[in-house]
Amino acid sequence: QFAKQSSTDSALYYIPTVVHIFHDGGAGNIDIAQIYDGMRILNEDYRKMNADTGSVQSVHKPVHTDTQIEFRLARSPTID
Repeated sequence: QFAKQSSTDSALYYIPTVVHIFHDGGAGNIDIAQIYDGMRILNEDYRKMNADTGSVQSVHKPVHTDTQIEFRLARSPTID
């Protein structure tokens, strides 16, 4: 279920996101900081806040917008 933030002009939707990491316990494992960084980059792209928004191809500019969507790591209600 999506969480909706109340706002006077537009709604911001939060999408609970689960990340599954498959590895064999070796050097290929990633840490939680890399997961958070990936979420940050994803959200910057969806919210049109990344540094390269000025380089969007002209054909895509009419539809290039802030989607008002943010992804957040899902949390178990029993852990909080």
